Amino acid sequence: MHAGAPCLGWRENDGPYRWMTYSDLRTRSLDFGAGLLKKCGLKPGSFVGLWSINQKEWIIAEEGSYCYSLVPIPLYDTLGPDASQYIINQSELTVIVVSQSNLTKVKEIAPQCPSLRFIIVMEGEANDTFESDKQLFSFEDIEKEGRENPEDPIPPKPSDLATICYTSGTTGDPKGVMLSHRALVADISSAVKHGIDLRSDDVHISYLPLAHMMERIVSNALLFFGSSIGFFRGDIPKLFDDILELKPTLFVSVPRLYNRIFDKVIASVNQTGGFKKTLFDYALSTKKEGLKAGSVSHLLYDSVVFGKVRERLGGRVRLMVTGSAPISSDVIDFLRCAFSCPIIEGYGQTETAAAMTCTVVNSFSSGDVGIPLPACEVKLVDVPDMGYTAKDSEGPRGEVCTRGPLCCDGYYKNDEKTKELYDEHGWLHTGDIGLILPNGCLRIIDRKKNLFKLAQGEYVAPEKIENLLTRIPYIAQVYIHGESLKSTLVSIMVPDFETLLPWAQEHGIQDTDHSALCQNPEVKKLITQQIKEIGSAAKLHGFEIPRAFYLVPEPFSVENELLTPTFKLKRPQAKAKYGEQIKAMYAEIEP
Repeated sequence: MHAGAPCLGWRENDGPYRWMTYSDLRTRSLDFGAGLLKKCGLKPGSFVGLWSINQKEWIIAEEGSYCYSLVPIPLYDTLGPDASQYIINQSELTVIVVSQSNLTKVKEIAPQCPSLRFIIVMEGEANDTFESDKQLFSFEDIEKEGRENPEDPIPPKPSDLATICYTSGTTGDPKGVMLSHRALVADISSAVKHGIDLRSDDVHISYLPLAHMMERIVSNALLFFGSSIGFFRGDIPKLFDDILELKPTLFVSVPRLYNRIFDKVIASVNQTGGFKKTLFDYALSTKKEGLKAGSVSHLLYDSVVFGKVRERLGGRVRLMVTGSAPISSDVIDFLRCAFSCPIIEGYGQTETAAAMTCTVVNSFSSGDVGIPLPACEVKLVDVPDMGYTAKDSEGPRGEVCTRGPLCCDGYYKNDEKTKELYDEHGWLHTGDIGLILPNGCLRIIDRKKNLFKLAQGEYVAPEKIENLLTRIPYIAQVYIHGESLKSTLVSIMVPDFETLLPWAQEHGIQDTDHSALCQNPEVKKLITQQIKEIGSAAKLHGFEIPRAFYLVPEPFSVENELLTPTFKLKRPQAKAKYGEQIKAMYAEIEP
């Protein structure tokens, strides 16, 4: 149906996007899959490791694996050596397909991976050397072998294992989530049946990790519809350059990036002030009223006020999707107004093949994650020790549980964790606390895990407070810390220097070095006031507002191992890194 259509696109340097067609993808996938059978001796059900950033070879290897019932196992491009070694050894990988940039990492851990026999490098020649029992091939070597020794496809059954997707893990070793072909197809077809309108002329920018199920499901859905997928160049600072060149019609992201767009636009408007700010505020207010009537468009304001905002994503976005973490109502409503298009919020986990609930496309309410997809059912289970029950006055509240064909088959070689995941009736327990709204939608309000109890017996959900405090214009990242022997919270915060620097200059602060600003008393006074204001506006309890904070200039990142590859905070690592500062803060407020 789409043989000659552009399928996978990439750029070199600052040039235009180049494209391979659907026909090219089919041919190269069959060649690569057949080459794995012949060159590496794989059979249906064999595992194939994939370790690289998003690029066309990743998709070719994935689709080539599916053609012959092989099971791709992604490794996060930014995984540390210990986690990568753990995954290779637990899954007993014999073959790993790796980018040139990760070849050194494979070489370092290969001696500790006895099962690993074949390393296939995605780009260029295979001109490195490994131990005598490891063989190195180029991607072209495998494709050539498949061309010369073609094999008929060996399609999988619905119940066959499609992939093992290891959770990035904020604590402990990664867990290998086993997902069948039934689960992946159920999730994709559910989203389409739910009303997510994908088209053959859609263009998608692929930058969220393909090793994460959210991007994986999106890319496979788009391939089904004949859409075009353009890859970013692997450099986050250049992402918006790639977006401007590609001009996507579909934009899938996580709240972290949407929050940055929102913060930068609002900060710019506030800094400009005067008539432009008055016009912007009035236009935004007018469009928000329009949302209540089901309209995302305005004849005048779309171009005059919001035109430049839309151009930040290329000017053609017609549908936005968010998932992976909570997003505030203010940000969702702003995106709908500024980009004049629906934004869909999904909720789910790796264990549910990505989404399990989703907002309805033509619904412009906010503050919920929609209704269950057709391929699962959802219920809430009482958590009495946290005060959540089905008979609560606010509405039914409890732990979100689900079951259905989109759910995983458990954790690979980990019966103990699988038994914790599922109860005796087959319900998968998510660990999230939900509220059923009067309109039947689900709102995520708390987390059963990642909770700590303070000395006075109060439970605190740190993620809720962190998401709230990052709404402070001068703050980019927040880590909330509490202990069962302490009655108060403390916080480590990373300033947003793009907004803090202009404020400092405006207030006559001479030393604007990042480290100096973090220690400046005037800056601390500003942040203290902002915390009080936002805490009061959100009606936080007194014990939920951090009594002390410490500003650090270095952002939390994947590279310094404070974030997972999907940008979730690694709490044990943050606690260890900032242990001295935490101890000092408690000594100051609770001597």
